[in-house]
Amino acid sequence: MNVSSFLYVFVVDPEGRVDQLLPNRTAAGSPVAPDLRVNANQVIAFPPTDAKFIVETEPPLGQYTVLAFASAKPPNLDAISSYMDSNSWFATSKVSGLDALSAALELAADAQPGNLYSEARVPLIITP
Repeated sequence: MNVSSFLYVFVVDPEGRVDQLLPNRTAAGSPVAPDLRVNANQVIAFPPTDAKFIVETEPPLGQYTVLAFASAKPPNLDAISSYMDSNSWFATSKVSGLDALSAALELAADAQPGNLYSEARVPLIITP
């Protein structure tokens, strides 16, 4: 059986600031952020190999956490993140802190009756 989910990826810095990496509007000609639907065992590269941008880290140094959240039904992220304007490629987070982000994502997913979801956390150490 091929299971698919909507994928959301965030990174939380050592001070609790949250950035939403996926989904985003970096696809050429994308007027709105598409939901990122992925299949079981599908590999997603970020940034994609044909990206017209690079990802750079800024201070603070230390332990970051990448949080990947998969949901069978697309949760409403309005309380979690939004785009500053129609030209923004990446959404800006409205929450701070890893635990607050996780709780907000769970609330949004639980608002969809019968929804199934899962999250994974991966530490990422940024050093000079």
